[in-house]
Amino acid sequence: MPDGRFLQIPSTHLLGQNFSKPFNISYEDKDGEKKYGWQTCFGPAVGRIFAAFLAAHGDNQGMRLTWEVAPLQVVIVPILHGENKELIEKCIKLNEELKEKGVRTYLDDSDKTPGEKFNHWEMMGVPIRVEVGSKELEENNLTIKRRDTGKREKIDSEELSGYLEKAPEEILRNLKKQAEEEFEGKKVNVNTIKDISKALKEKKMARANWCSLELDGEECAEKLSAETKGAKVRGERHGAKETPSGECIVCGKKAKHVIYIAKEY
Repeated sequence: MPDGRFLQIPSTHLLGQNFSKPFNISYEDKDGEKKYGWQTCFGPAVGRIFAAFLAAHGDNQGMRLTWEVAPLQVVIVPILHGENKELIEKCIKLNEELKEKGVRTYLDDSDKTPGEKFNHWEMMGVPIRVEVGSKELEENNLTIKRRDTGKREKIDSEELSGYLEKAPEEILRNLKKQAEEEFEGKKVNVNTIKDISKALKEKKMARANWCSLELDGEECAEKLSAETKGAKVRGERHGAKETPSGECIVCGKKAKHVIYIAKEY
């Protein structure tokens, strides 16, 4: 996470017979003997996944949503100075055309100022804002503001459909790239437990050599947690083969793993 902590998302648990016995969940085995079932459970943690998504991709202006996730993909904001029926009609037509193409769009024709509207929809994470003012009406173009990059640009009105075909993939790729760079910036290679405490204080995660992720490494994990006031071994990095070099940061035995250490929520 951005503050260097780890968030547990989906997980599975071995419940054993802790629930089958009190609730009398039993079966008859092949010998006709009554047995209590052994149970597991899975928590998809949809709420946590979404919270992690918002925390990882948001910024000081609010949420930044991918095209697929965003309830509203495009917001159209008329820039009015007094009444302008032709401008409003263009916005209405544009809104209807996008809806017909399956775009989740909204025309903000409220009485709020343009600045209030910009701030609101940026906070809500709408991927693309389309601004239409008298100048755009005169020149038959549109001003586009991307939420992921903050980039504002003008395009011809006829180019909007093509722009929106490319934008979803670009937005996803850009947000992933930024999140990966943020992750890389949080890593600190450590050689001592003191280094771990320093990294955690700076809201980083520690990367270290480790002896074992099996039960024989439990003593090292407990010692590490005690000396760092709650940091835990979070395991190896998924999807990356990282080769250890040297000794376990706690016991000094030959390292078999490269692990990440951080506190959790």
